Amino acid sequence: MFRLTALFALLISLVACSEPDVVLKIGNSHSPDRTLIGTLKTQVTVYRSASFSVTDTDLTCLGASNDADYDTGWENEKVTFNILLNCDDGRTGKIIAKLTSEIGRENLKGMGVGKLNDGQEIVLAVGDLTLQNKIE
Repeated sequence: MFRLTALFALLISLVACSEPDVVLKIGNSHSPDRTLIGTLKTQVTVYRSASFSVTDTDLTCLGASNDADYDTGWENEKVTFNILLNCDDGRTGKIIAKLTSEIGRENLKGMGVGKLNDGQEIVLAVGDLTLQNKIE
C-alpha cells in the first residue's frame, strides 16, 4: 500500500511540474474540423513568451508569442498572449489566448480564439487534457 501511495504522489508531482497540454481545433461550417495536440512552453520566470507545436500527424502548426499582457492577482496570475501561428501546409494565423495559473506558475490553463489566413476558425485550449476538458 505504501508503494502505491508513493507512486501516486510521484505521478502527481510530475504532472504538476509538467508543461501544459495544448489542443488546437481548426475548422468552419464549410470543412470538417481538425484537432491537433501538443505542449505549451513558456518562459520560466514570467509568462512573457510562449510557444507550442501541435500536430495530428498529417498537419503540424507552430505557435509563438513574445507579446503578452501580464497581471498578478491575489490568488492567480493572468496573461493574455497574441500568438502567431505557422502551419507546415503554408497557412498562417493569429490567436488571442487568455491563460490563468495559480500563484507559483502551476496549473496553467485557458482558451484562445483566432483565424487562419484561409478564413478557417481556430479554437485553442490549454491545460489538462482529460475527457472532461474536450473541445466540443
